Amino acid sequence: MKALKKENIAGLIVAGGQGLRMGKTDKCLLNLDNKTLLQCCVDRLSPQVNVLALNANGQLDRFNDALKTLALMPMLPDMPPSAGPISGIIAGLTWLQQQPEQWLVTIAADTPFFPLDLVTRLSQGLGVKTPLAVASDSHGMHPLFGLWHKDLLPRLQQALAQDQCRLQQLINELGGIQVDFSGCGPEAFFNINTPEDWARAQAQHALTAK
Repeated sequence: MKALKKENIAGLIVAGGQGLRMGKTDKCLLNLDNKTLLQCCVDRLSPQVNVLALNANGQLDRFNDALKTLALMPMLPDMPPSAGPISGIIAGLTWLQQQPEQWLVTIAADTPFFPLDLVTRLSQGLGVKTPLAVASDSHGMHPLFGLWHKDLLPRLQQALAQDQCRLQQLINELGGIQVDFSGCGPEAFFNINTPEDWARAQAQHALTAK
């Protein structure tokens, strides 16, 4: 399929999760070479989409300082709170109903090396009438790296009401197409969960910055 126009795509950075294995830290506020992971995600995603929003759970004012250095973007609380990643996607699709864009691309805020052509490749992977495409590689599906049509909102709300919150299973039931990113290397969808992961991310960043 021909790639969608950037003007028709909104972006959502999903910063859910409690960061328990990182000492209950908001991982997206960790610094990677004087930039927060949130800033890294904004830098990589903003050129690929028309508008950006940030999703998180809990008290959103904890992001105020980090957002001072970023372009103004809406803060979207989980809908409903604490139901896992599906809450963030529902929040994004609910916001999208009031936006002119028809598509929402989602990324995880703790994954700082995702592809710079993520959105183009996801949109090219869509079938003619397919409302959903997600990234995958040799490690399997990466369900938070997806391109969702705004018309999917009622189906996600229904799944949540029926306590069907497992994102991978839901994507399969929705007929989501998996787009292969295996050629992007092992770090493309590497996400930070532990102090060891954080050390690995810093080493990877040092390599790519040379």
